[in-house]
This record gives sequence, structure tokens and C-alpha cells, in this order.
Amino acid sequence: MKALYEINKMKENYPLKIVAHKNFFPKPDDLAHRGLLKLHWHRSLEIVLSCGDDFNIWKEGDLFTMANHKMLVINSGENHEFRLSRSNHYDGVSLIIAYDFLKRMIPNYDDYWFDANIGDVEHRKEIEHWLIDIRDIYLRQAPWDSFLLLKNASMILYNLFAFCSDDKLSGHTQKWAYSNRYKDVISYIDQNFKEDISLTDVAKIAKLNSSFFSRDFKQYLGLNFKDYLEKIRMQQAVYLLLNTNDNIETVSIQSGFRTSRSFIHYFEQNFNTTPTNYRKLNGRNRNK
Repeated sequence: MKALYEINKMKENYPLKIVAHKNFFPKPDDLAHRGLLKLHWHRSLEIVLSCGDDFNIWKEGDLFTMANHKMLVINSGENHEFRLSRSNHYDGVSLIIAYDFLKRMIPNYDDYWFDANIGDVEHRKEIEHWLIDIRDIYLRQAPWDSFLLLKNASMILYNLFAFCSDDKLSGHTQKWAYSNRYKDVISYIDQNFKEDISLTDVAKIAKLNSSFFSRDFKQYLGLNFKDYLEKIRMQQAVYLLLNTNDNIETVSIQSGFRTSRSFIHYFEQNFNTTPTNYRKLNGRNRNK
């Protein structure tokens, strides 16, 4: 199943989006009512806290049961979906922080991987406290509360970076055996996605034959080489569409597509609209 790319719309020059789930009863035609929020990914960093009824989150091949006070960090680019379990409502909060903001503040942000379980109980409790406070502040909806939300989010980010972070790939080392090999592979793809790179080219870097590399790559990252490369190129395309005045031909070349026709084809598959229309709908110079 292919993951959809989600755009987290934020207020201009404000890097946060809060989703407060308080006595959440979805309408009958909602996806949530059917127990499913589609598999998707986004560039933003998301921290989820359950404060009531259980629900499940599927993330990169693992299923997490979000019991009361369970917290989960969804890193930039991680495929995930939400599934309700016993009831059609739950109480919790999601804090979503814009990728561009994180990148400006921490230039090597892409090298970090976050997991609340890395930190000790004290720091997890602190993050949980700030998240509950964010939910309550957000539901209060006073106009000046935006400052308090920023303060709390800053404390959460401080705790994540200082106590709950690891190298982007080393967080997977206990689960997968080839972190050093794939660190080089991912670095190569991230630096050369604009070029006409192939599965065979990348397999040589991993010193594996193409067939084995293809299977191993999908097991390691949760998606195949082609989808991963397309994902990186789409991230670049979205950035250029929203932050430059480059025409579609230039955006396609700078994102690694041979022709604007192939770029538009892949873009429409991911976003169900054309690049031009996407730019008009989402505007420029916004945090996503």
C-alpha cells in the first residue's frame, strides 16, 4: 500500500500545528469512524500523546498500542496511520512542528532520529506534562495563548534533542543488521537524487547484488528503492514549489526528473493535483 504525502498547513510564520482530540466522536462518513486514517507521511515532526481510550498507530512496520499516557514520536518522513481500537473516540493530542522551522534552527536536523523511550522516565514525564498543557491551552483558545504554545513546544524540543535523540539510522541498529552500510546508501541517495541513479548503481555502494539489495532495502526502510527515491524527489519538489518562483520545468529538473511530463505524472499520483495548482492552493514561503 502506497503512503500518501500529507501537507500540514500552518499559520504563516508560525511553526506549530496542534491537533487536540477531546471526546472525539467522528461523523459516520469520516475515515476515523471506519477505524482507519490512511497510511501517510509528512516532513513535519509529530509527537502524539494518548490521554484516554486506546487507539493504535502503525509506524514503519510496527504497531503501537496507544494506551493512556502512551507517547510516540513520528519522525520526519516516517510512514504511519492511525487506527481506533475499542471505541470511536479518544482523548489525546498531536503536536506537529514544521520541518522548515526545525531545519532553520538545527541545520543538521536530518541527521537526528527521535524516540521517547531513549530518554529516562523523568524526561518522558516532562514531555508528557508539556503535551497535556499544550492540549489544555489549545482547547482554551485565548488569542495570546500562541506564545504559551511556543514555549511548551520549545521545552519539548529541548528534551527531545538533549535526551531522546540518536543518529538517524542508529535508532534502527538493534532491529536491522546493516546500519553502517545503509547509512552510506541513504547518504548517497540524498546527495544524488537529482541525477539519473538506478537500483544497480546504489547496490554497488552496498556491495550487494541488485536482487538481494532490493529485498534488503525494503526490509530495512519499509519501502522499496524506487518509492524511496520518489519520496526524496517529491520533498524537493514541494520545497521548490512553495519557496521559489521557478517554473515547472526547472522544478522538475532540480528534483531529479528527466522531463516535466514525468514529474507532473508522479506529482499527480502523490497529491491528486498538478504542481501548478498545488502551488496556487498552498501559496509560497509557508512552513509545511
